[in-house]
Amino acid sequence: MKYLYLTSCYGYNWENIKNWIISFREVNKNDDVLIITYTSFDQQTIEKLKYYNIKFLYEQNSSYKRIVVERFKSYSKLLDKIKYDFVYLFDLGDIIFQKNPSEWVENKIGNKKIIAGSECIKYKDEKWAENDFKQSYGYFFEFIKNKPTFNAGSFAGFSEKIKDLCMNIYGMSHQHQYFAPDQAAFNFLIQTAYKDDVFYAKFEDEWCCQCGTTLDPTKMNIEPYNFSTVVLEPQPIFIDGIVKNHLNKEFYIIHQYNRVPEINEFYKIKYKNL
Repeated sequence: MKYLYLTSCYGYNWENIKNWIISFREVNKNDDVLIITYTSFDQQTIEKLKYYNIKFLYEQNSSYKRIVVERFKSYSKLLDKIKYDFVYLFDLGDIIFQKNPSEWVENKIGNKKIIAGSECIKYKDEKWAENDFKQSYGYFFEFIKNKPTFNAGSFAGFSEKIKDLCMNIYGMSHQHQYFAPDQAAFNFLIQTAYKDDVFYAKFEDEWCCQCGTTLDPTKMNIEPYNFSTVVLEPQPIFIDGIVKNHLNKEFYIIHQYNRVPEINEFYKIKYKNL
């Protein structure tokens, strides 16, 4: 299959994105990467992206500061013009790659069309997610409250499905003045219109570790969060520079690693001079 890793940013330069880029090219030398940026990159960043064979597209957008919504319009428009079999939509500022996600797809996706990564916590137990959903689509909270939250910054799927899903996320989100309804829209859609297409990846599936709900030390055993008492799977472990699940299997993707001081410091040192 022909794969595309698609992401977006504003106000970023090399220091903001180098951990994503370098860790990706360590595990995947060949697949295409395209960054949509809503602000210009400096010359150092452009040279580094060229070195790592990363393409970028500068897009003028007066609403770019609402990137969590605008990115989905950009993605859907782009995917209508370029042809790939499979597309990954990954946040650019806080993801590390430990293994090649394309290998996961080839071996594990089966007959599903979309991969959604669990945050390993129910909506009703994550106060940010609960508030986010209520602000966005509160009239449906009873429907979603006992379902796990899935992250809108670490999903993937076959191109036509992803293009269609992005259009729907943007259409739903664009109706709101609330700043960040994208994750609520994503979760509502994958639990309704797209539910038969989705591989709901748990931590045991090794797809993605969402550190914000499972490893952030400011949330685990501290009021009002106490996430350690409500997470849906055993806590991941970080040992010898690798994040693993409770089955001692290495995750392919580490998301929100910068919320965990030990992991953040490890990668800060690892890629310090690159």
